[in-house]
Amino acid sequence: MARKKKQDSNEPDSQPMSLTELQPIVDEFMKRYQVVKNEQELLKEDEKALVEEFSSKLDTKTLKIAMQTVSLKQKVKHKENYDLFMEILDSGVRENG
Repeated sequence: MARKKKQDSNEPDSQPMSLTELQPIVDEFMKRYQVVKNEQELLKEDEKALVEEFSSKLDTKTLKIAMQTVSLKQKVKHKENYDLFMEILDSGVRENG
């Protein structure tokens, strides 16, 4: 099924067209963007350190998969259908596995 093209609501109503007006706006954006990217990198490092800290106490790989499963399950709108599908799929895995 074809998707409808979504209108880009992020397009500015107007933006300066001259280099002298546009330059400081782009510079400010880039500075703030880099701060966000740096913070994301620090958070990734913190996450890695946390996993390492608990890796001797927990099966962190399996825990991460369980966390992903919970996150996905929370997004399901029709829980009863989800449960039925899971029952069918789980039984198929048990029969074929």
